[in-house]
Amino acid sequence: MKILRSREGYDLYCNQYKRHYSWLDSFDRVEFMSLVPPGQLGLDLGCGDGRLFNQLKKKTKNLFGVDISGEMIKKIKSKSSLLIQADCSELPFPDNSFDTVICAFLIVHLKNPLDLFREVNRIVKYRGYFIFNLISQKKAPILNFKNKKFSIYSFYHSPLKIENLLSPYFREVNSSTVVDKQNNWQSKIYQVRK
Repeated sequence: MKILRSREGYDLYCNQYKRHYSWLDSFDRVEFMSLVPPGQLGLDLGCGDGRLFNQLKKKTKNLFGVDISGEMIKKIKSKSSLLIQADCSELPFPDNSFDTVICAFLIVHLKNPLDLFREVNRIVKYRGYFIFNLISQKKAPILNFKNKKFSIYSFYHSPLKIENLLSPYFREVNSSTVVDKQNNWQSKIYQVRK
């Protein structure tokens, strides 16, 4: 079975992604969205096919979306014209651009989240928000497309590691943990401020 990089994997799987909405939402959607404050300019980083776009647009006057997968971006062209294909470690925005940056299910695909944290720190305004989730996935799910099985590279990061990486860049770090019915850690949501 092949393990693909995020761009290649999501380009290939983009037409099947919508089938996983209910599973993705089960992690923390309600809790996650409740932490997004109203603002003038927001960025959905790792926006995928726009799963959270409609809810985020209600909270943000102007919403940009960035994803590494060009095929995923094509899926949401009708929802916004402010969409860019880019790598989250090299974003094409000026310093101090955004009131809020959110990313859902992105950290799990990053070998080194520090690159993301530095870049978000650069583009978020002073006292701006960065909201993201950390899922407890230790093994990437197996995906099927046209009778081919593959996974997309995933990396496990402990909450302690993430909090240590965040501390030099963000002054306020708040988090909440979402647990499943068996009382296992399922997702940890962070709301941090510069």
